Amino acid sequence: MSDIPEIVQRAMVGSVTDIGQLTTEDIKILNKYVKLGYLSKGKGGCFPIIKTIWACPTFDFQKQRDEAVAYMMQLAELDKTRLNFTS
Repeated sequence: MSDIPEIVQRAMVGSVTDIGQLTTEDIKILNKYVKLGYLSKGKGGCFPIIKTIWACPTFDFQKQRDEAVAYMMQLAELDKTRLNFTS
């Protein structure tokens, strides 16, 4: 696996999210491996802003997005109970 770029290896093991810190060269490399079938590219990321993500081909972008939204809803409910607390 030594001839595979480090950023592609990270995407294969977990995921790589474009939050504005990737170089043009990083994005070219990631997209090249998408075309070769080693990675998939989709939209996901933390709520509320959708980001571009590169990950292994079996990565479930919709599930990741749903989990992020559910987590934010859980935090919102927690804030409601905390803010409505009276003693």
